[in-house]
Order: sequence, then structure tokens, then C-alpha cells
Amino acid sequence: RTEPSGEDTLFSEFIHSNIGPLLHLIYHGMVDIDVHVRSRSFDMLYRLVPIKFGIEVVTEDSKFIENQIRNYENVLNSMDKKIYESGANTINEIISNFLSEYTYSVFSEAMLRIHSLDENSKKLTETFLCPWIDNIELEDQDRDGMLSILNELFAATNHANFEVMYLWDRLSVVSRKNRSYVVNYLISKSFISPEEMLLSKRIISYICRNTSDTIKQLVHNLTVTGVSNIELFYNYHESVKESGSNSPRVAFGVDEKTVIPVEVSKIFRDA
Repeated sequence: RTEPSGEDTLFSEFIHSNIGPLLHLIYHGMVDIDVHVRSRSFDMLYRLVPIKFGIEVVTEDSKFIENQIRNYENVLNSMDKKIYESGANTINEIISNFLSEYTYSVFSEAMLRIHSLDENSKKLTETFLCPWIDNIELEDQDRDGMLSILNELFAATNHANFEVMYLWDRLSVVSRKNRSYVVNYLISKSFISPEEMLLSKRIISYICRNTSDTIKQLVHNLTVTGVSNIELFYNYHESVKESGSNSPRVAFGVDEKTVIPVEVSKIFRDA
């Protein structure tokens, strides 16, 4: 390959702005029942991903990614569904690391489309997003970015009939701070409407099912902070960071007494 021309650069920038839809489409193509569709999808991915869709020229990193991807070409040609889906998922993990800066584009595209997919495609989309979710550190986002991610996931969970519930689990275990943000967000959503309270309860119950850490985080946030709305949810975490204290009590200016707001108890009533 050589340096791209001006026209090539303009075209690749157009593709680049649609990288989320393209990667979503390519993944679904790589797990298609038709081997020819899988082959064409792999070919597109192999040609475009190592050079980041034409924006970059060949580097040592891109050559390394090329070789990693090429190892799975024959796997995608298998007639065994478990084998070719496993190969597609491994390729997706490789790409999610190499193109981590496009995580939000990929995530947002999937959240936008998931409500219109059939049940099988929803599950495939959940699987597709898992390694990309691992790139998300909520603390690194500004207020709008953080709430956008959580709001989109919340809306998708509602529209997808809980087919994407595992993504909450995945997001909350990326880091302890992610877990704290997720729990506080769900608490705050519980005060908006009875429907959102019910959905928040279901999500919290799901992410608490296999880990005591999450339930400890939930109890801690309920008893110490009493978070009751979206603004407090965000401002609480900002106050902790600005205070330089590891203690949310110090940052939030509360004493050592444990107080559970009356409204918060509604979250678990009849759970």
C-alpha cells in the first residue's frame, strides 16, 4: 500500500465517520449462516481495519493486526456454527482493542438499532458489544458523555425486553468506580417514574446476583449518599474527586450516622 491520495482520504473519512455502523454490519455478516456472506464480511474487515479504514498507512501495529485477523479466516469458512461464531467473536475482541477510540461510536450505533432487531440478532448484538464495553471507564467521561452512555443502555434494555441485561453486568465490573456510577445511576432513575423504578430494580437484581461487591456498593450508596436524582448522582462523584478523599462521607459532608432516606426504601419494596 502507498500513501492515500486526496480523493482516497476524503472517501476514507466518510467511511471513518460511519465506523460504528460498518463494524456492526461486518460482525453480523461474520456470523451469518451463509458462508459467502461471512467470507465477504471478513474480506472487508481484513482490508479496512488494519489501516483504520484508510485514515492511516501501514505500520508495524497494523501488520500485526493483519496477521492476527488472518489466522481466523479459515475458521469463518467452517460449516459448524459454534466454530465460526467463536472465530468471529475472537476477531471482534482483537478489533475492540485495536480500535478502542471508536468504542462510543460502536456502542451508540448498537443501542440505536437494537430495538428493531429480532431476538436472535439482539443476542448477537449483546455478544458483539461485550469486548467494546470493556473499554468504557465512566469516570473518564464528562457529565454528558457518562449520562449518554447510561441513558442509551437503559433505553435499549427497556426496548430489547432485557436481551441486553448482561451489558450492565459487564459495564459494572470494568472497575469499582464503574460499579459505583452504575448503581447510583439506577438509584436516581428509580425516582422518575414507577416504570423506571421497576426496570432499575430488575437491573440491580441482575447485576447483584453473582457478586457481593455490587450489593455492598448498593447498600453503601443508599445508606451514605441518599442519591435521589440525576444531578445529585453526577455531582456526588464530582465532589468525591474534588475533595481528594476516599471517604464519600467527608466529600459529601455527612456524619457517621447511617440514614436511609424513606423514598429509597421503595426501590426494594416487593422486589
